[in-house]
Amino acid sequence: MTTSSKTLGDWLHDFEREAFRLETLDDYGKSGGVAAYQAFLAGEPQPENYRTDSWVTTVGDAVRAGKRMYRVHILARPLTDYLRYELSWGYRRNMTAGEEFFILDTTEEELNEPAHYLYTTVTDPAYRDVKPGTVMALWAVNRAAGQGRTWVRRGCHFPGLVRYYRTQGFELVHEVQRTRTKVYLMGRRAEHVTDLEGRFGALSGPRSDTSA
Repeated sequence: MTTSSKTLGDWLHDFEREAFRLETLDDYGKSGGVAAYQAFLAGEPQPENYRTDSWVTTVGDAVRAGKRMYRVHILARPLTDYLRYELSWGYRRNMTAGEEFFILDTTEEELNEPAHYLYTTVTDPAYRDVKPGTVMALWAVNRAAGQGRTWVRRGCHFPGLVRYYRTQGFELVHEVQRTRTKVYLMGRRAEHVTDLEGRFGALSGPRSDTSA
């Protein structure tokens, strides 16, 4: 492994031919330009210091020197508030300085994959030790496979639930920032589950009161 004392600014100043950035997140709102982002959400004009930001100078200097700066953003609809801001303000501003942008929209590809959607589940705490929520999730995964679906998808609003659903084999696919809340969209590939009968059997019969 090699290390370098150069800063990002040094690399952007010293590169010889091309500088490329791959963006895969739905929200880079905490990486800079917070005031401009808030102005966009409030419907206000672009702040003067945003339009004349040093990044515009960096890009312009590189392009005039015969270098290329470009980025690819992989995204899916519906667009988050941040993506609307980025596409409406950020990319257009940077394009005036010569930066190039390429958008890879995976929405249609994602929508064309057959899937079941698992809505919220409610379980009795008395059965917590046999994990009824996990059993229901696995039932959905097994049923989706039996019906020729590719995915089981689900969503939530709380990071705690994201961690819990990950224990059931779901992975975070998108984080969608709404005006007042964030939505976490998750998915798990459909597959046949061989031990469902045993799991359902563990749920039968009386349970003791865990609060006693």
